This record gives sequence, C-alpha cells and structure tokens, in this order.
Amino acid sequence: MKRLDKDNFESFILENSVLFYYFASKYASNKYLIEDILQDCYVKLWDMMDNAGQIEDAKLYMFAMIKNAALNSNKKEKKAEPVKEFDEGSDIGFLNDIFDAEASSIIAKSINSLPKRYVRILVLSLKGYKNNQIAKMLDLSEDAVKSQKKRAMKKLSLIYKKLTILVLGMNV
Repeated sequence: MKRLDKDNFESFILENSVLFYYFASKYASNKYLIEDILQDCYVKLWDMMDNAGQIEDAKLYMFAMIKNAALNSNKKEKKAEPVKEFDEGSDIGFLNDIFDAEASSIIAKSINSLPKRYVRILVLSLKGYKNNQIAKMLDLSEDAVKSQKKRAMKKLSLIYKKLTILVLGMNV
C-alpha cells in the first residue's frame, strides 16, 4: 500500500473499517465501545498526519492504536473481565489477532465479491437447507442450485488456498 496521507485517508478508512472493527472486537465486547475506540483512533490518525504529513504503515499503526485504546478503556471501565486475557508484552498474540482479522476480512471480501445469487445459496445452505428446499425458495431448478453452489465453492477454495499459503509462509 502506498503511504497514507490526507488525500487517501477516506478511502483507507472505508477499505479497512470492517477489518478494524473485527480487530477491535478481539479486545472489547461492547459494540458502542468499539465504535468509540475506532472513532478516536481515526481522529488521532488524522491529527498525526498534520504533524507527520504521511504515515508509512498505517494499518499496523492503527492495529497498535486500537489495541492500546481498548486496553486503556478496559482499565478505566474495570469491568468484570475483558473479552480475553491480555499479555501486554506478547507480540505473538497481537500478531495472531492481526492475522485473524486480516484473514476474516479476506474471507468476507471474497464472499461479497461473489454474485448475489451465489451468496444467497451459500447462506441458505449454511443455515441447513437442502438443495431442493433452496431451489423452491429461490424459484430455481435443483440443478441450478447445485451448479451455482459448486461455482461459489470453487471460487472460495481459490481464496482458501491463498490463505493457506499465507499461513504457511508466516510459520516458516
């Protein structure tokens, strides 16, 4: 990714908002708290660009800001228990959370890139409906449901292979 500056700030946020939300949910459970944390981090990032002009690795910087903001918020709130145990010195846990958020984002984007009819069929299938039931619900033939489900799974399997390569590359 190119350097983050005020010209590409909005597209950066729009492109990564789901990723950042998912990542924040690893450290905070309340959706309103997550939204507040993200909003504060976006403002801080914007303000930093006033001083720095450009930010080299904005995603990594945002991950660190989100984690720190959530940890600080959890300390202030003194809730019964945070969403998960935090080892503030653990870089491995932090990197795993980043990887998990990135992988989830890739999967969500890949599903959203499928034609809507494929997504509907996959969702109904995941809910436990049989092909003949899906066919009736969507006014399709059972063969059409089977072939569209097969095409959708083939496209998703290509993405899964890329994720597998990414995971293996990280563990080497």
